[in-house]
Amino acid sequence: MLSAARNYRLVALSEKLYNRMRLLFPDDNSHLISASILLSNIYSSLGYNQEVKEIRIERIKQF
Repeated sequence: MLSAARNYRLVALSEKLYNRMRLLFPDDNSHLISASILLSNIYSSLGYNQEVKEIRIERIKQF
């Protein structure tokens, strides 16, 4: 679903899906890493540079 939201550039839906994944899989880093990269790419493609930076910092803190 997150990929479909990316294809249609639905930022709000992408954010909701990402947050839902964080709730459902709090300890499963493999799902969260790929979802955060995808969300970061969505933000980047739309020019949301501050959001990209925040996600990358969050990802670095997790590891």
